[in-house]
Amino acid sequence: GNLTLLAEKFGVSFQTTSKYFQRNNLKSVNGGISASEKRFRDEVKELAQGMTVLYNVRNVIGPKELDIYIPEKNLAIEFCGSFWHSEAMKSDKKYHYNKWKNCQSIGIKLLTFWDLEVEERRKQIMSFISSNLGIYDRRVYARETDFIATDENLNWFFEENHIQGKVRIDKNFALIERNTGDVLGAVAYAPHHRDNSKMTLNRIAFKSGVHVVGGFSKLINNSVNLIEGDVI
Repeated sequence: GNLTLLAEKFGVSFQTTSKYFQRNNLKSVNGGISASEKRFRDEVKELAQGMTVLYNVRNVIGPKELDIYIPEKNLAIEFCGSFWHSEAMKSDKKYHYNKWKNCQSIGIKLLTFWDLEVEERRKQIMSFISSNLGIYDRRVYARETDFIATDENLNWFFEENHIQGKVRIDKNFALIERNTGDVLGAVAYAPHHRDNSKMTLNRIAFKSGVHVVGGFSKLINNSVNLIEGDVI
């Protein structure tokens, strides 16, 4: 039944699955997936219109299962329920890492998201998935932007456009679209937490829906040249 499928999917015992459902007065629906995972699947399917979207795939990195697999893009997506995957990790501390390595070894990019993360950062996560599918609203070339060093804290940009949101910033830099004056990309640095003589790249992001061709290298190359000391 559905509880057996859930137990197999997340690598926990049937007893653990059954007790959890009983304790929380839950019923298994949607073929063994939660309402939040079904919504996530539907949203990914909507993004990937015209592409083949497969679910619960076991013949790619078997016996491990891929929640969502889009073969045309060599892209797999894992949707992790906080309870189930924390239980699975008790028996295999490298559960997610091993799955990622298995995918990497055969040229598949695996994106992993937690249910609570999706609820809190849905807009940013869907934009991130779109970019990994090669789907953008428009394309801008880096030569159409100006690189600037700015004293303005750009956390508003990271909060809007990065799946992890705000970050510690000591220095930040931006790519400005010449025609509109809009910020299309940003990178932030801060001193390393164990060695203040070295700087770490803490965040880089681009405006949702915009593919800045050559923007990554333009941001990194120009900003590193302006950072004093080593960047790690």
